[in-house]
Amino acid sequence: MGIKFCKRLKYVNSYSSNQIILFLWKCREGLGNEVVAENAGSSATTVFSRNSEVVSNLSPLTDSFTFGNPKSQMGEPRLDFRTEAVNADIEQHPVDEVTESLQMQKELEMKGNTNQNHDPFSRHLPPELMSHIFAIYTDNFNSSVDIRAPCNRGGPLRLGAVSKLWREVAFSTPRLWNTINIQIYFPCNNIIPKIEITKQWLDRSRHLPLYLSLRITAAAERPLEPRLLGPLFGLIRNLAPRWHTLVLNIPPELYTLFIDDLTCAPLLHTLKFVDQIPQRGRFLLAQTPSLKYLEISTHFLSDIAIEWGNITHFQSDCLSIDEFFEILRLAGRLTSCRLRGISDHLDLHPIPTTPLTHLTLERLYLIPNDVYEDVMGDFFDLLVFPSLKRFGYGCTNTCPFPLNRLISLFNRSQCQLTHFELSGKLGEINMDDLIPLFSALPTITHLKLGDIKDRGDDSGNQGTMTDKLLQELTPAEGTRAVLFPYLQSLNFHGNQRFSWNCLADFIIARLTEDNNGSRNPIPDKMDVARNLPVLPRNKHSIRLVCLAIRNCEQPIGLDTRARLNFARDAGVSIAITDEKFFCGRHNLLTDPPFLTCDMNTY
Repeated sequence: MGIKFCKRLKYVNSYSSNQIILFLWKCREGLGNEVVAENAGSSATTVFSRNSEVVSNLSPLTDSFTFGNPKSQMGEPRLDFRTEAVNADIEQHPVDEVTESLQMQKELEMKGNTNQNHDPFSRHLPPELMSHIFAIYTDNFNSSVDIRAPCNRGGPLRLGAVSKLWREVAFSTPRLWNTINIQIYFPCNNIIPKIEITKQWLDRSRHLPLYLSLRITAAAERPLEPRLLGPLFGLIRNLAPRWHTLVLNIPPELYTLFIDDLTCAPLLHTLKFVDQIPQRGRFLLAQTPSLKYLEISTHFLSDIAIEWGNITHFQSDCLSIDEFFEILRLAGRLTSCRLRGISDHLDLHPIPTTPLTHLTLERLYLIPNDVYEDVMGDFFDLLVFPSLKRFGYGCTNTCPFPLNRLISLFNRSQCQLTHFELSGKLGEINMDDLIPLFSALPTITHLKLGDIKDRGDDSGNQGTMTDKLLQELTPAEGTRAVLFPYLQSLNFHGNQRFSWNCLADFIIARLTEDNNGSRNPIPDKMDVARNLPVLPRNKHSIRLVCLAIRNCEQPIGLDTRARLNFARDAGVSIAITDEKFFCGRHNLLTDPPFLTCDMNTY
């Protein structure tokens, strides 16, 4: 008796090949689990499973199977007289390609079934819960559609590659597919498959709002081929009724081709333009009733035609003074404006002759670029912001700090400013000059000072944070602080020009203020280190002190360290880092001096 596994049937002679193929088709579900016993004394080949039960009889004279009963097979199987001829040819003739394809397909099915049967995640959870978990996973990758961010290799396609069930659940969950980042680099030879993949991806999102980002770049020596982009632009344009966020990093010359005859994007909430090279291009999308957030790079304002009436957030890398006044006129509901570079007039829009009042603007951050001091001063003299709550200004070498003009702006606006940020190159600013400005802002709760002066160049730099400023911020016993009486957060980045003792006095004094703003007496400094008293807190007490020291000139003494740790125990969040150690991760308050750390942890 000879028994052979089905997988060994790699070769057949011309007499039995059709029968073997037909047998494999009939027994696909059991391939690899049966053995074949050839009976020399009969005219049939008997197929056994691994539990020795007879599965079927294969007649060598016909192309059909007869499924038999194991109990009806009498006697032991014997070798057929034609078996020797089959065995002689089995090593010489290859199996048909169909047979190999069937075997490969069966092996893939077996692997998929193995993943399915050994996956506790899918065996114990319903598809609805799996879908929700998948959505939470992809939120980590879909939270930002900024095309300047690095691409993530995770996402829904990775989920679909685990098993058949995971793929079915992932492909039927629209929330996984309503965010897409399309990147095309010319020369591009496979743009047609990319368009098809994009279509399939977006089709799975069903009817959800879409978060789209598109980036098209070309090699310097190879021009763009707009004709190849027509089908892709048409696919995206047809989904305009579902646009929620659109980020474009494409040459401005393609704006017209991208928009074509589109006039309305009813759900568009966020629109961002990213410049590759300075070029002019018109973006005309007249009807955007839901647009709230607009970000441009170096585009001219006149090249962007949208609905401005509902814009609440605006951001630009480069904007002229006259364009800023035009935005204030167009965007009556604007609440936040961040200009990373504001330049001189371009004479594209009229400049007001009397102060322009904007009633809703709450946040304004400005960094001047190539603007003269008198021009910037005239700019502030023409503004009134009664709702302003947060203001930030970045100093540059080309435009000195307009101290008096800012004081005039805040007094004229009568605003309740709560956040004040002063950053940039502050080496030319005398802290004594800032005292009048700070005195005009009694409602400040958050103060941020950052000096980005070149490292190692301390010439003429008196320091932004000095002992005099800390002493002005420290209330005397039984009185309210003169500067920033409601200060809750102090953030500083720059060179150390203050003593640790003055810093500790400021924090402890602010910590012990009562509900009326008066400072309560505290025990002797050394007693604080030994016996920690319970001090009253109120909603205006200091809560956060964050210092990033560039050049630490002196270590923190033991007595001062004890007082600062006492403030930490009382609820004040204090972080003091030295940039010289481990990229600013060395905490001077909690870490030992010259701490040696494992760099792999960072």
